Amino acid sequence: MEANSRNSIRSITKYLIFIFLLVFSFVVKSATYTWIGASGGSWATSTNWSPTRTTPATSDFLIINTNVTIINVPNQSITSLTIGGNVILKSPSTGSRTLTILNGTGTDLIVNSGYTLEIQNNGARTLAITMSASCTGQIDGTLKWTTTGTFTPIGLTIGATGTYQHNRNAGTVPTATWTAGSTLLISGITTTLPTTGLTQTFSNVTWNCATQTANLALEANLNTING
Repeated sequence: MEANSRNSIRSITKYLIFIFLLVFSFVVKSATYTWIGASGGSWATSTNWSPTRTTPATSDFLIINTNVTIINVPNQSITSLTIGGNVILKSPSTGSRTLTILNGTGTDLIVNSGYTLEIQNNGARTLAITMSASCTGQIDGTLKWTTTGTFTPIGLTIGATGTYQHNRNAGTVPTATWTAGSTLLISGITTTLPTTGLTQTFSNVTWNCATQTANLALEANLNTING
């Protein structure tokens, strides 16, 4: 009996050590980097982040809390992106890129109240954002979609102070939970409606397309606006 008990204790101890090492390994590998570069700086320049982001990893948590334009956003996967400034992100001029946000602990894409994250083209080069399965996103400021790149959101919530601004022609309005007080702002339509996304239940909708040249029939779109 004593031998069996000792063996059981050893097995449990080994299991607990394994779990500890697994969790510790994740914590060690995860790192938080804050943007310190000038406006117009390159995402790919390691010294534009603090601490220096020498080896980008999929477990990285990135924070941008200043008013900046950041260029050369590469094809890259990160765990989290938090915005606390008025930020413009652009792909390199040499090609279109996709920024993938993975599912980590907590909220994976955050735009804080009072701030704007704008995604722009760089010439003809687009920047897309993809959120992986089980991600969550919280937009309490403004997410301004100017690029013709795609946005694939998962678990996106537009908060009571939040706005999604569709600042491009056609495209799609992202599927989201539109909290009471949130706003869908359509500002970039010229000739073509978004192909999907206008049949959701919205709180507030503003249509302000100064360069619109075509008469467009909404028909079954924008039928549920609860503001």
